[in-house]
Amino acid sequence: MEARRGVKRQNGEKDAASELYENMCMNAVNQSIGRTIRHRSDWASLILVDRRYRSSAIQAILPRWIASGIVATETFGQTVKQLGTFFRVKRS
Repeated sequence: MEARRGVKRQNGEKDAASELYENMCMNAVNQSIGRTIRHRSDWASLILVDRRYRSSAIQAILPRWIASGIVATETFGQTVKQLGTFFRVKRS
């Protein structure tokens, strides 16, 4: 069982347990986002600190309006710069 955890089957599909855990996790992420942004005019910056959010499969599970706004960075400095730009634009 340990060797199979999170591993795709030979045909490229995830096993049912992996898919269940992934869906439960993404449901929690979506709920957290919903608590941050409640109305159409609300805005916030969400920092998703996990390289898996770069995956198109994971982004497909997120709401389209979130996935389309994902900006991936490599360093903390790049992240801070992107946040600064985001807030300057939103405040103006």
